Amino acid sequence: MTIALVGFACLLLLCFLAFPLGFSTLLVGLAGFAYMRHWDWHASVTMMAQQIVETGANYGLSVIPLFLLGTFLMWLLDRTGVLPWIIERGEPLVTGWLGLPKEAAAAFVMGFLRRDFGAAGLFALGGSLSPAQTLVGMVTITLFVPCIASMLMIAREQGVRVAALIVALIVPLALLVGGLVRLALASLGMYA
Repeated sequence: MTIALVGFACLLLLCFLAFPLGFSTLLVGLAGFAYMRHWDWHASVTMMAQQIVETGANYGLSVIPLFLLGTFLMWLLDRTGVLPWIIERGEPLVTGWLGLPKEAAAAFVMGFLRRDFGAAGLFALGGSLSPAQTLVGMVTITLFVPCIASMLMIAREQGVRVAALIVALIVPLALLVGGLVRLALASLGMYA
């Protein structure tokens, strides 16, 4: 525990000194591996290089099939009528609590397939959204659940219970924060 706290403090110090986060993380991780191997820097570099290569080599092989599976699931939900049903059930929340047009509900659901699809859906509504509505929509979709491929990766690596818990916590939180942003903007007279 002490080693982790020292490493975290070093990471914060490097970031405070304006070192890039990726470089700081690499440096602290390298030093942490070396410390755990009795300051054997060669073993530390070898272990870190091996970890980077394994992660890079396996990432595409694990994400691409999961993305295809997620796309198939969204297609199946659309064909069976479940996806339009979900969108229709979300419309009152989107229009009432978030103060967005009902078409934004489809953007949020499509954002679950890929986050950029959701942002593109909000962008397509751009002419009908005020700047305040755009802010509420973007805050909500930013905090929303990661895409379905990410959720399938989390389920694969952490288990279905953890993935379901993440969805159960993040979706209400994103909607809550989006609605609170709308209320804050309305109290300032900035939300039409």
